[in-house]
Amino acid sequence: MNPDDFERQLQRQSFRPVPVEWREEILAAATAQPPAKPSLVCALNTRLSALLWPCPQAWAGLAAVWLVIVAVNFASKNGKPAMAAKSVAHSNGAIAGLFGLWTQREIELAGVAGPFPRPLAPPPQPALPRPRSEREVPAAMV
Repeated sequence: MNPDDFERQLQRQSFRPVPVEWREEILAAATAQPPAKPSLVCALNTRLSALLWPCPQAWAGLAAVWLVIVAVNFASKNGKPAMAAKSVAHSNGAIAGLFGLWTQREIELAGVAGPFPRPLAPPPQPALPRPRSEREVPAAMV
């Protein structure tokens, strides 16, 4: 059967009216129930679909990668402190010990060398910027 023949056959058929009982049942059921609000999941799905529409496969892949990263991160954690935390504590103690030795050595050297001599003259002040050209500027320019 050709699509044109099918359309012609449909045009020849007449529509039958809907039985009155059916119409009354349908209208009663439609008016009895208030229109249902979309559920939270449905609304969220609609908004996410609109947001992720340009390329949903790429967004789904990105979400999967993040889930794998989070899972690996939680799986790799255990109750023991990391080695880096232990070494930081040791290095802080070592630095404090070295700092103490350094200050002690400075005190000893200050006692041996005596007080530092103070400068006799105050330090020179920086020169003020001067014009670049050596040309004299007339006092009255009109």
